[in-house]
Amino acid sequence: MAFTVARLVERLQITEDQAQQIIGIIRGQISPFEVPRTEVWRTQCYHAPDPAKPETRMHAIDGILGTHGTEAIWGRSCTQPVAEYCNQGDTYDSTILYDYTRGKYLLTSWGDWVEAYGDRHGVQ
Repeated sequence: MAFTVARLVERLQITEDQAQQIIGIIRGQISPFEVPRTEVWRTQCYHAPDPAKPETRMHAIDGILGTHGTEAIWGRSCTQPVAEYCNQGDTYDSTILYDYTRGKYLLTSWGDWVEAYGDRHGVQ
């Protein structure tokens, strides 16, 4: 499903402005570094984070949502996570999740994602 302002506002309980920022970051129309917390993070890194990488965009989305950081979901391979999500504090609360295996941002809960795709990736 495509991200819409209305869906994000309803499912994440955020403002329309926040929803528009998230969509802009996902689509690459807004730099993640426009989010103050991500700009501070960038200045603390030895090597500048790539604004096109999901890790950087997820950091910015976490800053917009005011969630509890981003968390990785690891599968069989411990070399790269299979997904990353903004931690809302509850397994089944809606959040933004990036599925590395499919290269997609999703509006789901991380618990629902693991139930649907966890076996495929050896998530325990």
